[in-house]
Amino acid sequence: MDRSLRIVEPACGGLEIHLGQSPSPIARIEENTWESSFFGRRQAKASIDFEAVPADGTSILKQVVASLGSEADRLRYALTEIRIDARNLGSFAMLQDAGFRLVESRVGFQRRVERASVRKFSYPGGRIRLGTQADHETLLKLTRDGFACNDAFYSRFKNPSYFSQEQTERYYSEWVTHHLEVDDYYWAVLDVADRTVGYMLYTKIGAHESGAPRYSGVLSTVAPGSRGGNALTAIRSFIFNRIPEDLFYWESFSQLSNLSAITSQMHDGMRLSSVEHILYREGPV
Repeated sequence: MDRSLRIVEPACGGLEIHLGQSPSPIARIEENTWESSFFGRRQAKASIDFEAVPADGTSILKQVVASLGSEADRLRYALTEIRIDARNLGSFAMLQDAGFRLVESRVGFQRRVERASVRKFSYPGGRIRLGTQADHETLLKLTRDGFACNDAFYSRFKNPSYFSQEQTERYYSEWVTHHLEVDDYYWAVLDVADRTVGYMLYTKIGAHESGAPRYSGVLSTVAPGSRGGNALTAIRSFIFNRIPEDLFYWESFSQLSNLSAITSQMHDGMRLSSVEHILYREGPV
């Protein structure tokens, strides 16, 4: 078996690393064009197909990881991101040797939902509705307070080794603005006494292997004074009753460091579906 690595640069862009004469790449790098434009520096996403690594291919994997680093440098990427499933934790030492550093760990959850079994929850004195462009400023403030300027919340975009506070706040602001303009994303917002105190953004993300549709809770937050009282459970109940299908799968993610969110997810009947680690590598640019 030919175990040499072959670099391919497809006409469609990006870079692929192939093992021998295999037509499928074992790893690839592609530019994250949106983040490159937004942050004003070239940023890329790398990936490894661990299933394509031979059972006795530890040395091959080391070469692949090293090649990802050297090729990212050759292509002059200032920052390269790679996501590793927890089942491939054995690759961490190799990634660290190649200059990658852990910046975030995320836990994924999934739940099979049958409309007939959905319970309706309400928030005391609250009303839940769909958000609109008129909520823009309120959603910006909730996101700023809940994420960008909340010391109790951590994400890779808040890591000062890679992003300034100004970049962090600008990123979350643009994120909200963009998703208010996209047709297939929906904001379920909670009003209490004519004041919006929380939200959950959700979207349809495809189909489950069973054929049932999949929906994802993308981002959610509640103002400090309104936490507790099952605010997010009530918002999620509103969403479940709004989704048109009688059977669907609901998915969400939480940072591994956010134990209260993880506990809440499991309390609401969510099943652990994945754990992934996100690593960054700085280039010499």
